[in-house]
Amino acid sequence: MDIEYYRNFIAIVEAGSISAAAKQIAIAQPALSNQLKVLQKRFGTQRLHVRRGGHSIELTDAGCILYNKAKYICSAENSALKEIVDCQAGFSGTLRISLSPSM
Repeated sequence: MDIEYYRNFIAIVEAGSISAAAKQIAIAQPALSNQLKVLQKRFGTQRLHVRRGGHSIELTDAGCILYNKAKYICSAENSALKEIVDCQAGFSGTLRISLSPSM
């Protein structure tokens, strides 16, 4: 599964609608709707109840689980990227600091 699908799902939930999320992340609304359909097919259940016209959404229980896990997955990827960049910049290793008992 492409991590962008998870990021876009998070954007949909946080924006409150597919059309608002599409504007926010600069992607065509039909493409974003198709990504949502791919997620629903992949996990075999509906994630969102889209209200009339696609202008508001409501998460299902499965959608809440996916939202929390997607946030975790994206956070883990961002953390890995930061650690790799820091490592390449020479900011890796263990720093040990100790104080003498007299302090």
